[in-house]
Amino acid sequence: MYRLYLLLFIFLCYFNFAFSQDQPLSDGESTIFKDELLERLIGIWELTGVVAGDSVVNTFEARWVLNHQFLQLHYKDVNVPSQYEALVYVGFNHQENRYVVHWLDIFGGSYSESLGFGRRENNSITFVFKSSDSLLHNTFKWFPDQQKWISYIKQQDQDGKWQSFAIQEIHKKQKKKISF
Repeated sequence: MYRLYLLLFIFLCYFNFAFSQDQPLSDGESTIFKDELLERLIGIWELTGVVAGDSVVNTFEARWVLNHQFLQLHYKDVNVPSQYEALVYVGFNHQENRYVVHWLDIFGGSYSESLGFGRRENNSITFVFKSSDSLLHNTFKWFPDQQKWISYIKQQDQDGKWQSFAIQEIHKKQKKKISF
């Protein structure tokens, strides 16, 4: 009888261990969003590039917020007064194994209705934003040898043809040298 109980105990322990290994992380306050690629984005950066044919320069700051559930990206045009500002929140849905993006900017509510969803491939994450009349892809790619990011945004026109919307380089903000 002792052997039967021992075998049953071992079987239950094994079954419990095997079952717990297959369970994906669940979202919630006790599950911290950790991502070694996005961790490289933390800090204050300068963003330069072209958006819709216009040259842009932005300050760009990335930091963890809301109990480390989201990475907040703060874009702000350097012009005075600023011509563009956005707060972008990147999180991760553990059940769906994908990134989720909330993009809020000066263009208001109708432009922020669609959530973005993303997948990582090596050193890049492509976020897809789909609305009733458009499709947009925003790919962030990390270049470790140059210590910079490139953001490439393309959108699909009404004929289904892809057009470049923006290409932006994100590099660490240089500290100003003081000379005497």
